[in-house]
Amino acid sequence: MRDTFDCANQNLFEAQSLVHLCSHCAISAGAASEQVIPVLAAWLLLYVAAELFDAVEDDEFESQDWAGLSQAEALNVASACLAAIPLVLMEMEDAQLCLDLIAQFHQAALTMAMGQHVDLSGGKEEGEDAVARYWRVAAAKSGALFALACWAGARLGNPAAEVLSAYADFGRILGQLLQVCDDYKDAYTPGNLSDFRPGQASLPVVYGRTVAGPVEIERLEALLTQAAVDEQAASQLRELLDDLGCKYYQLLQIEILGQQAESALRRTLLTGSHLDRLLCLIPRIVIL
Repeated sequence: MRDTFDCANQNLFEAQSLVHLCSHCAISAGAASEQVIPVLAAWLLLYVAAELFDAVEDDEFESQDWAGLSQAEALNVASACLAAIPLVLMEMEDAQLCLDLIAQFHQAALTMAMGQHVDLSGGKEEGEDAVARYWRVAAAKSGALFALACWAGARLGNPAAEVLSAYADFGRILGQLLQVCDDYKDAYTPGNLSDFRPGQASLPVVYGRTVAGPVEIERLEALLTQAAVDEQAASQLRELLDDLGCKYYQLLQIEILGQQAESALRRTLLTGSHLDRLLCLIPRIVIL
């Protein structure tokens, strides 16, 4: 189990030390450092569970990425993580705070499960409806997870309701932004073919299908059937997506979401080092 957590935490550390997001929000909201431990532990349990479920359900699970776990073992570990969350939170001395946190964790888990269900269902939407569906899924999955990290951390400091809401908004937007950045990186990193396959719902592919004409759609779908195993086809697919304006659409969304995240963060009324520490977690554009 420890090896499983090490694998999951490595993903977070690679994402600009986001493992500390909950802690940063807690300290900036005035919470004592010792209060953070059970909440951070609970959030990491949810994160690990979500990563495992997502990998298995999306047929992207690789045993070597998870300390040699089989798929059955991975599902078992994910279930155990979810079951452990309320037990961890019940170690807190403040009974009302404990109940509030458990309720919020359960709500976030349900929201994420609903988002995953929409993602798995495939959907029949086309055009702008398909893009809107992408944003709904991103908000329900990574958006809900990171909104919880910020809300739960800030809740320890017991701020005013509007400030607590601003923390949650910051986390929700940050989660969506991270998803778009992941899609951008996966699509444009040479040698990375995992994001190119039929039925793929990454942002560049979804947007490309939206703006492509009939001939371009046919070529796009043909390339998707080859790109996951053929670097040349993947390169041609990237060129087609570029011609359709997908890269610039993603970069525009990254810029917009970054501005929205900063705006939400400033509504927390933070200043100085507390503000700077959280601002540094907002991804900046790096053109690939």
